[in-house]
Formats: sequence, C-alpha cells, structure tokens
Amino acid sequence: MATAALDVVTGSILRAKLASVIDEMATTLMNTAHSSRISTARAFACGMLDEDGQVVALDNPLHLASVARTSASVLDYYRFQVAADDVFVTNDPYGGGSTVQYFTLLAPLGHGDDIVAYLAVQAHLSDIGGVVMGNYHPTAIELWAEGARFTPLKIVVDGKPRRDGFDTVVLNSRDPEGFRGDLDAMLATIAVGRRRLAELIDEHGLASVQAGMAAAVDYAERRLRGSLDRIPEGRFAGEAVLDHDGQGRSDLAVRVELERSGDGLRLDFAATDDQSAGFVNSPTANTIAYALLPLLGLLDESVPLNAGLLRPLEIVLRPGSLVDPAYPAPTGWCREHVGFEITEAVSQALARALPEQAGLGFASRALVFTVTKDVLIGGVEEQLGVTDIGALAQTGAPATAFADGWGQPGPSSFGLLPSIEELEAEVAASVVRLEYVTDSGGPGAHRGGLGTETVVRFAAGSRERLYACVAGVEHAQPGNQGGHAGGPVSLAVLRDGEEVEIGTLMQDDPLRAGAEVRLRSAGGGGHGDPRERPVEAVVDDVRHGYVSVEQARGVYGVAVDAATLALDPTGTAALRGGGGG
Repeated sequence: MATAALDVVTGSILRAKLASVIDEMATTLMNTAHSSRISTARAFACGMLDEDGQVVALDNPLHLASVARTSASVLDYYRFQVAADDVFVTNDPYGGGSTVQYFTLLAPLGHGDDIVAYLAVQAHLSDIGGVVMGNYHPTAIELWAEGARFTPLKIVVDGKPRRDGFDTVVLNSRDPEGFRGDLDAMLATIAVGRRRLAELIDEHGLASVQAGMAAAVDYAERRLRGSLDRIPEGRFAGEAVLDHDGQGRSDLAVRVELERSGDGLRLDFAATDDQSAGFVNSPTANTIAYALLPLLGLLDESVPLNAGLLRPLEIVLRPGSLVDPAYPAPTGWCREHVGFEITEAVSQALARALPEQAGLGFASRALVFTVTKDVLIGGVEEQLGVTDIGALAQTGAPATAFADGWGQPGPSSFGLLPSIEELEAEVAASVVRLEYVTDSGGPGAHRGGLGTETVVRFAAGSRERLYACVAGVEHAQPGNQGGHAGGPVSLAVLRDGEEVEIGTLMQDDPLRAGAEVRLRSAGGGGHGDPRERPVEAVVDDVRHGYVSVEQARGVYGVAVDAATLALDPTGTAALRGGGGG
C-alpha cells in the first residue's frame, strides 16, 4: 500500500469524509429498500474496507466482526478471481456471518489496474427458504431447517449482472419480489459507495486516502487502548443466563473472565455452556461483536467503528460451546439470544472492574411473530407473509451510574419504532394497547427503563398463525450496585375470556377472530440503592405512572397518598429512618 504522510488535521478530515461515504450509503439503502426491517428497523450495516480487507469505516457496531470475517471469507474463496467490477453475495453463518437472514454484498473498487478498497452492505432480508417463513424456526435442530445457506457467489461479473447466480438466490425466497427489491437496493447502495469513494480518491489522491484509512484504524485502536487503561489489572468474572433453548434445556449460561494485562484486554469465554440443539447458538463473529459492545461504553462517538477496535482484544472461545458452535447447529436467534447474554456477561465483568460502567447490557426480548397462511393453489397451504409483533414491545434500557434508563438499549435504538398503521394494514388485526408497564423498571437510585405492554386483537378473516419463543421470564435483567432487577417478559393469548400464559414456545397457533396476544417486554435493571433515589424523583415517578404507590413505599421508602399522589413527609421520614432523602 502506497501511503502518504498525513498531518493530524488532514487525517481528521479524511476520517470524516470516509464516514460520510458510509452515511450516504446508509441513506440510500433506507430510502430504497423494500422491507421495513431495513427501512425502519435499520437491520443493516454499510462498511468500507481497505485493499487488505481491513474494515476502515462502519455504521453499526453489531456488524463489525461479521462484516470483517465475511469479507475475509469471500476474498479467500475467490482468491485470484476478483475483478474490479464484480459483486459477491453470501449469507453463511459459518463463513463469518451470524444467521441465514443476513446477506452480505461485497464489491471491490478499482483504481487504474489495481483494486484499492472494498465496499460492503450487510442486511436482514425477508425470507430465504427453511421451514418457517422469515427463517426464525423456534424448534430447528439444524441450520438447514432455518433456511438456504449460500457460500460466496458472484452475482455481478465485470459489471454485468449474472442472471443465473442472482436468480438462484432470489428463487429460494417465498417473497421473491420483496427479496429482489432489497437485493437491488443493496446493489444500488454499493454503486453509491463506489462512486463516492472514487470521487474522494480523485479529490485527494489515492496515497492520501489510503493513508487516511490506515490512520482511522490506528486512531480507533489508540483510543480504545487508552480507555482500557482505566481498568485495573486483574481478573473479573461475569455471567448471564438464558431461560431455555426451545429444546427442553434450561438455564444456559454464558460465562466470561475479563483479564486486564498490559495495554490490551483478554475475554475468556471457555467456561460457557456447551452449544445448544436449538437456535440460540452464536457463531464466532456474532460473539465477538456482542462482546465488544460494553467496551464501546468507554469511548465517545468521535471514535470510528473499524478494525482498530478489535486489535486490543484477545477473545478466547471454546469450540462446541454456545459462543462458538460447530456446524450445522442452528443460529437463527443469536442476534438476540445468546447475543444479549454475551453482552450482559461482559458488562457484568466490566462492572466489577469499573462500577461506574455498569448498566451497558440488554434486557431479554421475546420472539413473537405471525405467519400468514392460506390455501391458494392445489389445496396446499402456503406461507404468504410474516409480521413481527415483538418489534412493537420495546424493552427498557438499564440504568447507569449517571442516569435513569430510558428508551431502548443503545444499539437497539438505531432504528425507528415500528408503524402501528403499517401492521394494521398488513394483517386483519388492530393494536388495542401499547403503553408502559408500571413498576417494570428496576428500582434503584437510578431507575431502569420501563418495559411496555402490547395487546394485538385479531379480526374476522385473520389468516395468522402465532410463533413465539419467550426468554426473560425466569432471568430478568439484573440490577447493579444494589439496584434491583427489571421486570420480566410475559406473553399470553386470550380467547373467549380465557388467558393462556406462554412460558416457553408456541408454534403455528391459529389466531381467529377475537383472539388477543398480550406481550409485556422486559424492563431495564436499576443502579444503586433505591433508598438513595431522591424523594422528589420517586414522587414524580408515581405521578407519571412509572412506579406504583406500593413500590414507592415498600422499595423506595417514600410514602405517597394514593388518592392525591401527594408526598407524605412524615411517613417518608419514618420509612427512610428519618433521612427524608
């Protein structure tokens, strides 16, 4: 790589311009995608890699390791067969990916006779075969049941679409029109990235841009190593537990030992439980990405997301475990579970080393969706569409040492909230309730964010079948430094006045007219002793409906009149031992 020497100012300018290319790619994808998972939920990432395949810019940390490892897998597969106008596609969870739903497009950028960079787009696509439309199969015991898996494939060769390759991928989907629309949007995004990066090279020169790429990676590494200096030397353990795996196994533990030594950090997951027969296994790239998230809390937003963030880390995985499964174990739910448990375990270990960094994990989420089924041709029941009910029930963020939890946890908040009107237009159903759940935020000096309750009622003509896998019932998000756990997840189906609680799984359950699905999402864990929460803040929580009068008295030690919601100073002084708060 021929690079130029850069001063600090020029390096900063180029770093910002590289990021702007990624921003424009992301805007293109959001505005042209067919699926709301991309356009609204932002289940995607756009990235740029240097000529050696090193990630130099990215817009979503959840995809950092996956984009890096998938790209390396593609380039290794097509070694000596890469042309500047090619585009490659793959969705292999065991080739650097995470689940079969996430497809990666990788495209070289040519300059003169050389390939000088690569652009990547990784996105959640609508359906790619498998037993259940949408590829979330709660009782899958092998990857093939989840969907079709593609090793790297050229879909554009020398700038010309390769129709046989393109159609081979698309025709595996039950939604070929929507799938093709999203794939076209990803190709358009690649084209925008290529054009903008080429313009940047023309403006500044190849050597300067390559130097800017190298400087951006070095800068991210330097910033993270500097932040790791805050962690005292020693070993700190963390653990998080998943309720079940859908295959009859309970209490699946992710365990990590964080060891600070020198200017790096070692994360050892060797004590994590064995891999599951179910779809909660996390491939290596997914594990690395979720392990990194709590460490990003040591940095500010000025630090670019790139390969430099991975350099200070040594991550030890045990093959055959939940965090490094062996093919063909299913992985379909790994971006939530055990992905969330990986983040929570590292967060708990980090909190033991740096108590002020506690509260950087995720509350559990339930998988709840419906599949529209009908008999259309030849008497065969077909799967026609998927509706994500669970996306409506947003989890609460954990509290930190500095603030109450509010909204969704960080990386979950990239996307917009789903559209109720869009859901009601898609299926014969209506959302009759969507509101915060009182007392669901974990009590603490700083209170955890509240969970929500969503109730969806199905109308006459409903062709929906319910699928669900419920986690976070037995193991709610823990509190920190004396804070209490957040509220648990619950899911129930109500029919003819009878309520049936779903504790683990539900598959292919018909939702006829009048049936209601009620989902309560998890609340975030609290931080610090609830008795140290300012009295005025507790009273304010009661008046807003976040905390009940009973919890205010019994947990926070604050007496509030149930009729007037006015503070009882005398009662509060007695409850708090005369302190008053």
